Parts: sequence; C-alpha cells; structure tokens
Amino acid sequence: MNGTRVGDQVLAPGWTHYTERLRYQTFDVTGLLRTGGNAVGVLLADGWFRGRIGFEGGARNRYGDRLAALVQIEVRYTDGSTETFGSGDDWRAAHGPIVSSGIYEGERYDARRELPG
Repeated sequence: MNGTRVGDQVLAPGWTHYTERLRYQTFDVTGLLRTGGNAVGVLLADGWFRGRIGFEGGARNRYGDRLAALVQIEVRYTDGSTETFGSGDDWRAAHGPIVSSGIYEGERYDARRELPG
C-alpha cells in the first residue's frame, strides 16, 4: 500500500480445497493510509490454486486456470462515518517483475520490470 509491503507472509493464503472454500486475509492498514490519493498493489502467483502440485511431475490448474484478487478497504473517519473502497472494473492490471513462480520451481524475478509505487 503506497509502496509499503503489508504483512510478512509468503505462500499465503495457505492451501485450501478451493471447490469448497476460499481463504482470505485481513490487515489493519491504518498507518499506511495518507490524506488524498492512495495506491494499492497486489502480486498474484499460481501458488496452490493453479501451480504445479502433486507427485511424479504433478499437475497444473488443478482448481482453475485464472488468477483473481478481491480487495476491500474500509475507512472509518474521525467523525464516525465510514466509507468502503474496493477492487472493480476501474482497477488497472499489469505484468510485474515476477516472471514465473512455483511452489516447486521457485521464482524468477526481473528487477528491470519493477513498477514504481
């Protein structure tokens, strides 16, 4: 958020049986918000959902073949009012510096492709 990493997790959220439930994570980002415009960035990878998993070479896309993120920020102002901001059609997407990643294969990272902010 605003160029600062939120949380210290890796390979998160953990494995789940995606056909039955989806895991999510929540964070208190109060200290990262600033007056005026704010920027949120999300890095997605194949992970447990569509990455190679299993024995003898494993299989890909076990649960699906498309990645997605749902982001919601709830703001409570000093006057007690609240406002909710969320991901939607007005969000932009781009390929970032992670060229490939996999639970077994590790990660290839190209720092020349880093996105500012």
